[in-house]
Amino acid sequence: MLNNEATTGTVIMAKKAGQYKHKNYRIVFSTDPPAQNVRARKIFPNSEPPRYVLNRIRILVAEDNPVNCIIVRSMLEKLGVQTILVHNGMDAVDVFKRVHFHLVLMDCQMPGMDGFQATASIRKFEHTLDKPRLPIIAMTANTSEED
Repeated sequence: MLNNEATTGTVIMAKKAGQYKHKNYRIVFSTDPPAQNVRARKIFPNSEPPRYVLNRIRILVAEDNPVNCIIVRSMLEKLGVQTILVHNGMDAVDVFKRVHFHLVLMDCQMPGMDGFQATASIRKFEHTLDKPRLPIIAMTANTSEED
């Protein structure tokens, strides 16, 4: 869940197959202007806090559950992220082909074309145009082993 707290963790990167580097990171999400962000001043006491330009990030969200749509859109809009919401996999593929995105949040189980089929179609489209693979993050509200 994204909120105004600082988050820490490790990112694993691979330059070549079998060669991994671990990098620690610290991300600060805030909807407050940097001058008013007390937490950012504590983390960066001797310098100006980094300026995140989340308002320039565009995320495609494919989700058919109305409650989940409200929650995801609300969370992303609080961060200033531009969000385009679709309700099935077919619409996700169609919109993806016409609009530039930085990230896709894809529900696994949707009517018609599910998230797995939509992701496969997006990957095929990217490959056909020799485009780099955009991050697609799977989402599900179910907790079955199938998901």
